[in-house]
Amino acid sequence: MKRITLLLIVSCLIGACNQSPEMQAFDKFKKKIPLVKLPYKKACFDTVSHLALNIPDSIFKKYAPEGASGIIGILKDTDYYSVILYSVAGDIQYPVIQTYDPEGSKLNDIGLIAGTCCGSNNTCSGYSWGEITKDLSIVLRDSEKVFKIDTSLKIPKVKFSLINKSEVYAINDTGYIRLKPNQAQAIQQSGL
Repeated sequence: MKRITLLLIVSCLIGACNQSPEMQAFDKFKKKIPLVKLPYKKACFDTVSHLALNIPDSIFKKYAPEGASGIIGILKDTDYYSVILYSVAGDIQYPVIQTYDPEGSKLNDIGLIAGTCCGSNNTCSGYSWGEITKDLSIVLRDSEKVFKIDTSLKIPKVKFSLINKSEVYAINDTGYIRLKPNQAQAIQQSGL
């Protein structure tokens, strides 16, 4: 009986008594995920590798963003929020940062690809890339050329616009991802 009482007291001292079941479940999930080495850089053509972790699908799906195919790693874990990097499958596979409160509820997310046209097709071509710096700044850059064929002329001409974007985000003290002031710019050029 004394051992059980002593075990309960020690557990409470290390904080287990103060944690809700949701916090305990989320902590168990996070403990299986290693830290990501920073800086982390990816372009839209890069292969995004994720870890082979022993996490049941039901637990993975509970916390992962929609479309996630794997976990890349943890970026930051504090008493107030956690930041996990996932790989998400789309037309390309790209990294997504998702932040959580201590109970594992989603706070915010952002993809590391800024553009909508990575590669090329009959209407656009582009190149997009992102970086997570050592201070957890999230830098997104994109260069996109959009084509339009003007068929109203006797001789059809291809018109294009070129858009270059750069945005820098930060994760604030409460775990929300916000655009840094004066850190976004877009330059658009048009021509024939």
